[in-house]
Amino acid sequence: MISSRRCLAIVVAALMISTPGDIRSDEVGSPWFTDFEKAHQRAQELQCPLLIHFFAHWCAPCQMMERQVLHHPEVTTNLGKRIVAVKVLQPQNPELSRKFGIQALPTDIVIDPSGKVVWRNESFVNRSRYVQLLARVMQEYQPRERLGETTHPDTPTAPAQRIGIDGYCPVALVKNREWVKGKKNLISRYKGVTYYLADEGSFAAFEGEPGRFAPRLLGCDPVILNDTHRALPGSAQYGAFFDGALFFFRTAENRIRFKVDPVRYTQVRHALKVEDIEDSRIQ
Repeated sequence: MISSRRCLAIVVAALMISTPGDIRSDEVGSPWFTDFEKAHQRAQELQCPLLIHFFAHWCAPCQMMERQVLHHPEVTTNLGKRIVAVKVLQPQNPELSRKFGIQALPTDIVIDPSGKVVWRNESFVNRSRYVQLLARVMQEYQPRERLGETTHPDTPTAPAQRIGIDGYCPVALVKNREWVKGKKNLISRYKGVTYYLADEGSFAAFEGEPGRFAPRLLGCDPVILNDTHRALPGSAQYGAFFDGALFFFRTAENRIRFKVDPVRYTQVRHALKVEDIEDSRIQ
């Protein structure tokens, strides 16, 4: 029979293990690394992005992410396969914290194999948002070869990602008629085209209503499409609004033709796909 003193000791020990501030990051079977160097080496071997989660025991938002986000199957399903992940205890890693300019917790950073930061977030992120952002990072960075996978030399390579509006923020352009460069850590894909957004508000607006802000016809010149049925990308240099929608043209002449009779070029419905766009350069 266990004595009351022994029972009390067991209860106290159990409470110490499950204290909210004691974030365990070395669970058996967890896809999260706890050693940055080992995680970085693994990412180099796989030639895939490295997700770094900076946290501290005293950080309440860090505890929330630990409980609600980091170990959820929606998050962990691709960790260790398409992206390597590591948790870094910020107070015990001052040099690493200085290297990445950590000023708030939690902070999540994704670096590519070259060490370039491709995504950064300095605050609590709920599960759905975290999954969404990681999915974009993995989609944007898809190396041709991974460990255990080979590509036949005769296999055609996938086309490079298509950046919408030359990297300018579509929300700022449509809402305020302002040319504002988007940030590469705030990316959204719509109909196969990648758009960079200027800030969190613009990102949320675009995510909620991408069809309102993305250029019509995937940015292709409506005049050429109507007259020749060729999908040739227009230029951000030649843009025009009609009925609240944004159109791009390859030449100033085509823009003038459009303005003279915009209905003619907007009545015809074209179900374009990004693969339909010709990569002919503007002369």
